[in-house]
Amino acid sequence: MSSTLHNAATVIFFSGRCKDLWDKWNQGPANGRLIKRKNIIKRDMKQLMSRIGIYQMEPGFVNDPNVGGEFGWGDWEINVGTTELAKHNIRCKKFVDLCATFYHELRHAEQFTRIAQSVRLKRLEIPGVKNIPFFGKSLVISKAMGMDYSATKYALNHRNDYTVFSETPRMAHCSHGSGPGWQTWCPTVDDWLQCTYSRSQSNFSAIGQSDDVTNLPNVGGQYSSGGGTMNVLGGRRDAIERQWYYGAPDEIDAVGIEKLLLRSLSNRFANYRAKQNWRRTDPRWGG
Repeated sequence: MSSTLHNAATVIFFSGRCKDLWDKWNQGPANGRLIKRKNIIKRDMKQLMSRIGIYQMEPGFVNDPNVGGEFGWGDWEINVGTTELAKHNIRCKKFVDLCATFYHELRHAEQFTRIAQSVRLKRLEIPGVKNIPFFGKSLVISKAMGMDYSATKYALNHRNDYTVFSETPRMAHCSHGSGPGWQTWCPTVDDWLQCTYSRSQSNFSAIGQSDDVTNLPNVGGQYSSGGGTMNVLGGRRDAIERQWYYGAPDEIDAVGIEKLLLRSLSNRFANYRAKQNWRRTDPRWGG
């Protein structure tokens, strides 16, 4: 059985890998450190994908200061911004945020995987798709979701590995916010499907975020706009897209997952609050 990104053991696993990356951040000659960091991230993220049972992809890297990370479901691709990754003197807080971005973007890939599996298992329906034929299910679902065919086929072939999408509280199947700490509204997977596929997919070919994850969304109503993380779509900052994007259920869910990693990783630094603005080159780290 596959795990999931909101599973406590998986969160702990990846936060441990991230702390190991921090410890090795400036090892070796300065001109080879960025390549070494990229290789560690590729290895760790591939292991994380294997752990949660989604179709493998090799993280790419983009030199764009507006993008901390982005995920495209049509080509099944995750890209990581190199602005902070390239800094030998990165601040501790920025490093923790960067790792949370990896986790956040991978959650989007997990969302698509679980949605496709749930459609195949007839637990969900894609709006506008009434009948899925006995043969060619992968192709039909792939086209309907705008999702990479190989990733869709893999998801369907492994649909029984993890058959229940146990969402974070904000995206859980609940009734009018009942339950400890839940909001007065609670989008479900069905809400996410409806919100996503009732709009033109051509405008939403990639989903991503900036590397500032400290100002988390405070959404007062379903799909409403509001303050929060500055999210970008393929690096664009169109105001209409941002307004839709702030309160999208899939993004609220990913931010909730991101916070789990933020908490776990920051707890690996003794007295993190006092050290969060220390740079990696600060001699107080002792190495």
